[in-house]
Amino acid sequence: MESIPARMKAQPDAYRHVGILSVALTSRATADRSLTTNDLTVLSRRLGTNFLSALTGALGDKGYQVTHSCNPLCTAEDWEELDRETEGLATDARTNLAALGEEIYANRPNEKFHPIAYKIPGSVAALGKKLGQDDVDVLVLLDSSIYVETPQAKHKRDTWNWTGGAILTPLAVGIGLFGAPAGGGPPDPLKHSPAWVSHTILIADARSLEVLYWNSRTFLHENARNTEAMRGKFRELLTDFAELPKHP
Repeated sequence: MESIPARMKAQPDAYRHVGILSVALTSRATADRSLTTNDLTVLSRRLGTNFLSALTGALGDKGYQVTHSCNPLCTAEDWEELDRETEGLATDARTNLAALGEEIYANRPNEKFHPIAYKIPGSVAALGKKLGQDDVDVLVLLDSSIYVETPQAKHKRDTWNWTGGAILTPLAVGIGLFGAPAGGGPPDPLKHSPAWVSHTILIADARSLEVLYWNSRTFLHENARNTEAMRGKFRELLTDFAELPKHP
């Protein structure tokens, strides 16, 4: 059986044009004076735009051309601004992405030798038509979640690492090398960022509705505000997605 990447590489122009159908972002933080709830709303919308740009760039690096894209859905207000039909279809698309992801993840051990076919439901394709993306070859759905470290929390963590953490680190290393029992040792005295970024992506054939690619990654200790780092994470997310020969 011919693999999906091999088929796509053999017929690159049948998969070239991409519609980014859905970009949903959930942002979390422990709010304080340095990052209020309103600040998080503004930040979420900025990051949603950055994620869309980074995803577009990563697909371009793989030889695809994004011809249509959506407005990222990053806050409750963004969802409320959709008309009822679009909101229903977008909600269905997000639910189906989660459900298909669970099924694909559960069957991954079997896929190496016995590929399993998955298809997105017709409601997802209906969302593409509603958004004017019915002339693309490939549909992309992205669901992201982030946890943001506030400036105040970062300052407190940095202060500890520069003072108490710096003093205790050599002691912890020494105990670990010479004084700790096998498999044991003191905890790391340095405090690491609690921030994280998680992406789940599904890419489907717009005509057959066949799932061409799925991946889910969580990146710990990553600052979603770091635009260049996020571009790198999207390239990692798409590492195993078929690379098409670029037009001469």
